[in-house]
Amino acid sequence: MRDTCVDYWNTDIWAGSSFSKTTYSNFEFGKHFHDYYTIILIEQGINEGFTEHKKYKIEEGTVLIINPGELHAGSSYQGNELSFNAFRFEEQYLKELDDIFQRTTRDIHFRNDPIRDQRLQAKLKQFFYESKRPEYRLSLECLNIEIFELLFNDYTDAIAHKHNTSSKHNYLNTAVEFINDNISENFRLKALAKHSGISTYHLVREFKKRYNQTPLEYLRNIRVEKSKNLLRGEDSITDIALQLGFFDTSHFTRNFIQNEGVSPSEYRQSI
Repeated sequence: MRDTCVDYWNTDIWAGSSFSKTTYSNFEFGKHFHDYYTIILIEQGINEGFTEHKKYKIEEGTVLIINPGELHAGSSYQGNELSFNAFRFEEQYLKELDDIFQRTTRDIHFRNDPIRDQRLQAKLKQFFYESKRPEYRLSLECLNIEIFELLFNDYTDAIAHKHNTSSKHNYLNTAVEFINDNISENFRLKALAKHSGISTYHLVREFKKRYNQTPLEYLRNIRVEKSKNLLRGEDSITDIALQLGFFDTSHFTRNFIQNEGVSPSEYRQSI
């Protein structure tokens, strides 16, 4: 039985950002990725999972940063209760920091190893607390600068992470573009391989080697990410499911829960 609880909230200070608190015990998130950055602070319990190919087991007070496009999954250790806070932000949000820090944040890549830094932990704990309280607006803005000063100085890679764009991987870039352009279509693997200029066997093998997902898993993930924006609108959940190429509402719901821990209707009610 699913026992996940996710609470979402926003502040009017910054565009392109949101907060959440997730609590669960008997649930395992499937492999997925997002098109935004996520900073996670474990509040209670132990989270066991992986980011890209790095396995981790992180406890209360540990910080984990997930960059856009990084495949990850997680579960509560031995089924015990797990609670964590998350701050999600897009590149739009980072651009607002460019003027403050007099640097460019374009294509920045944060270290995705578990971070056990008491300074960062304390600031994030206060950050999440104050984000729900309008009277702390000025303090929250100051905390934001202090947190990202720590992250920029100590927890970014020297070279921004980018996918290999050599000619040998051009067919994978072409495949991803095709998937994104045909997100609502239930196309065949043969059509994807033909468009990419490679055999179906080599496409699946090389795609999984690079993205740690099959083309179908990647497509499902993109559909779930797109659905979160549509759920902010007025379209029915059935219409959204069909717009994005899911077979029906139950098919959409199963995939959404696997990525987000809550159903599309629960997500819509909480945002």
